[in-house]
Amino acid sequence: MIKIIQHSNFKEFFQVLNFGKIVDEYRGEAMAIRKASRIARKQKQELIRIQTEEGKRTIQLKKV
Repeated sequence: MIKIIQHSNFKEFFQVLNFGKIVDEYRGEAMAIRKASRIARKQKQELIRIQTEEGKRTIQLKKV
């Protein structure tokens, strides 16, 4: 599962995690989504879910 999480201290930075391990950190949500989508295509994942937890948006890409 790929996750994009907004950095807790620097709101403009987003962390891309692949199965709990940080892949990279990007300035801007669009760049993070683009990188996560590329990883998802390589792993043949199809579902993208965007959810909000405690005021923070979390984007999950999950294999169906």
